[in-house]
Amino acid sequence: MPASRHSGARRPTRARNDSHVRSAVPAGRDHAASAAEHTRGNMSGSIAARSRTVSVHSGAGGTAGEIGHLSVDPRGRACPRGQRGCIETLAAGWAIAERWGRASAHPAREVFAAVGDPRAAAIRDDVVRGVAAAVRALALAVDPVAVVLGGGVSRVGEPLLDAVRAELRTSAVASPFLSSLRLEDRIERLPPGARPGALGAALLAD
Repeated sequence: MPASRHSGARRPTRARNDSHVRSAVPAGRDHAASAAEHTRGNMSGSIAARSRTVSVHSGAGGTAGEIGHLSVDPRGRACPRGQRGCIETLAAGWAIAERWGRASAHPAREVFAAVGDPRAAAIRDDVVRGVAAAVRALALAVDPVAVVLGGGVSRVGEPLLDAVRAELRTSAVASPFLSSLRLEDRIERLPPGARPGALGAALLAD
């Protein structure tokens, strides 16, 4: 919206992918580079870097970081975008809600709290596997200082972080190369109550 109504001056208005805007928040702290993974209804990532200012890499067509659409199992579940086995089918909020099948304000929290429920355990395993795959892909693609989890599924909190870290450690045991990257130490979570959309927009403003 032009600012002229209030200040007499016009400023350009730009539209950005919401995940790109949110990724500016971790990069606006003390990280040289960050990759933010937003597991809300959908799952995507974005790459932000900080030098003197914060910048976001959005790619030639604005789709850089759409990590949720990376297929990790060509024979896996169908994705609404016409693929199979995408990371979203394992760890996105919509996929968790669909598989859980119960009316809930926060299916991911219920799934992680339902200890002893075989169906919940299977969903949990897939969520952890999917988030770990996304972290691994982002890390190998851009080697960020940190991979910051944000959005709805991240509100599961420490149980999710602990499980993903354990999965990354276990999956790297047979690979000295992956072990040397210590990906489990790069994962962070946006603090509860953070407003990355509003803060990211402010950081990216001219």
